[in-house]
Amino acid sequence: MEPAGLTLESYVREGIDEYRQKSESPFPGILSLNIYPTLTGFTGFRPGNSGDPIVLEEKGDELILHLCRELLRAAPERAIKGWLHHVLGHYQLSKQRAFSPFNFSRQILPLFPVTGSAVNLVRQIVERLKNGLEAFLTIRWIAAIGLGEEQVSLFSYRLKILAEGMETYHLAIPHPWIRAACLSGFLQHFLAITCLEGQDLSAARELKSQWWSRHARLLREDQALLEEMALVPLERGARPFPALLAELFQLLRSNLLSGPIKDNPTGTWH
Repeated sequence: MEPAGLTLESYVREGIDEYRQKSESPFPGILSLNIYPTLTGFTGFRPGNSGDPIVLEEKGDELILHLCRELLRAAPERAIKGWLHHVLGHYQLSKQRAFSPFNFSRQILPLFPVTGSAVNLVRQIVERLKNGLEAFLTIRWIAAIGLGEEQVSLFSYRLKILAEGMETYHLAIPHPWIRAACLSGFLQHFLAITCLEGQDLSAARELKSQWWSRHARLLREDQALLEEMALVPLERGARPFPALLAELFQLLRSNLLSGPIKDNPTGTWH
């Protein structure tokens, strides 16, 4: 909830200053805030917004932080700071080319040459893997500069509000392609939580236990696969980003993506 005695704007500016001091890397140009009272106004400025309550927009030399007060109202103060730090850290790493570009057609598709609708499904699975890997590397950087505890608060909160997705997963078990899509979605948050646990942060181990409690109905082989995939950036995080991404996809492909694509049993797998 918004801290007593502080407006959301002043609290966010405090978090920005905190990040600047820890990162020792001032932002280029002007960093301004745009706070939307309601979700309607927030989503209106950028159609198709993913639903995250803090979005960073770059306009020439200016950086604009768009925030939704309605989406942040229920979030604990430390989680709001963690969300802010995460957005800023992701931006800084992207500018430093930590997420070096990869070419789907040249670096991913040859690992599993498919055609037709299967290409789009593989592309969406890889996009989820990419998002999870970027979150992992962002958290590793933020923890290294001394802001890791706020990331624990952020992902504790996100775990509480996250749609579980287990019903869709269980319907997808007989359909390996859709099952792989579900697992790639779970991995987005599992990688982040695994990274926090690896930083030896207080409460991070409990957070991972909570994640497994919410996903206890995953098949044992799928639990083992998620753990194996999480080891890729944890143990080989110094490798180039495209190599890590390809290794994650190879693990998922070798375990699940064999045989022809089947119809979606649920009509959606988002």
